[in-house]
Amino acid sequence: MPIKLPKCIPGKKPHYKLYYFDARNIAEPIRQVFTYAKVEFDDVRVTQEEWPELKERMPYGKVPVLEVDGKQLTESSAILWYVAEKYKLTGRNEWEKAKVGELNDILKDFRSELAPWFYAKAGIRDPETEAERYESVAKPVTKKFLERFSQVLRTHQGGFYVGNKETFVDFAIADYIFTLNKMAPDLLAERQDLLQHVERIHNLPQLKKYIESRKDTIV
Repeated sequence: MPIKLPKCIPGKKPHYKLYYFDARNIAEPIRQVFTYAKVEFDDVRVTQEEWPELKERMPYGKVPVLEVDGKQLTESSAILWYVAEKYKLTGRNEWEKAKVGELNDILKDFRSELAPWFYAKAGIRDPETEAERYESVAKPVTKKFLERFSQVLRTHQGGFYVGNKETFVDFAIADYIFTLNKMAPDLLAERQDLLQHVERIHNLPQLKKYIESRKDTIV
């Protein structure tokens, strides 16, 4: 049957619809920003059966896509920055915003370099290569990037990555560390500071209930 995209009803408040698959991954920090800010949004979880037809109606044929009163925005970083800026989670001044952007780009590099092992481990792509890629990719890549994140945390007394208050990059890094710790705890065995940061973010009053009740997915 044809897939009908729900119509947006104009109003004083923007009507948000976030399209992504039934997974956390790159859409999860966006969901957490909305949740933290207590902003209602439609969390549209696209099934594999629905995707071929829906793909034709998405910009560039991919997700996540955010609809704002019917207007579409794609690319996870652009969406995340848009909603985080709107709800004051990008930093308190120009310098903090620049550092948040810097860390978000570093996280993107981390994801990209780790992808060959990550998707093999998740069973999404070339799962038979997981053991070899754990040694050749996962160990050296995580060591490099996790040390960077630890260094940044050590420079901030508040326990957040930028300034002394949470920003969207705390949500993004924490969720990725959370996922890695589920997939391969040995990679985080010596990074208790990063795991403590995950707990700190997941126990924020604005996020705690959501984190505890969200669906458990592989990634």
